[in-house]
Amino acid sequence: MMVGISCLAQSDRKKPNLAIFDEQISRELEKYYYTPDLNRNLQFIFFVVIQDDFKGDKTAAREFLTSVIKKTAKKNSLSFSIAKDSASLRSDSAFNAIYLSVVSLETSYPKFLKNRFLGEKTIERLITGNVYINLRSSDGRVALNDRIAINYTDEIKFDNYESYETDEYPFTVSEPPEVNSFEEVIVPASIVITSIIATILFFYIRTK
Repeated sequence: MMVGISCLAQSDRKKPNLAIFDEQISRELEKYYYTPDLNRNLQFIFFVVIQDDFKGDKTAAREFLTSVIKKTAKKNSLSFSIAKDSASLRSDSAFNAIYLSVVSLETSYPKFLKNRFLGEKTIERLITGNVYINLRSSDGRVALNDRIAINYTDEIKFDNYESYETDEYPFTVSEPPEVNSFEEVIVPASIVITSIIATILFFYIRTK
């Protein structure tokens, strides 16, 4: 079974990139807590693995996934712990083990959606991710391999795209599409010319 997430946000109240990652992963992760035949009274032991080919800051990705786990586990009243490796699992104990293997978490701004010359500009925001999940119970009643796939897209204003990013989490940061080079030259030039004209008029009026 593969879980996919795809949506086009319509609201004018846009969420930060990190909040979207959080919302998407939390929603899907919570579904596994209610897997049929899973004994929710047992302790849940979580493992977070960042794949070697993960692009970006692995420490930041691990911290983020850990925070999502803690939040969702507490929300669902689970008895839980986060372990470093499988050595902490005892064969004589009862538990539910959930392994989260993070392949990718990425933000990108693929293209302009509105690109008016010297006017309104908006860009596409694309948030993607792949997190493999392995769930198994110590009693052998549950053994599940699955994948959380994130594919979220919406439209945001070009002028303030950085306000949606969180520098501490590099996977929320990306470069926008480039503005026309001619536009980049003419805008600063027009500002300088306007300032010069305003200054000349100011002194001209004062001398009258």
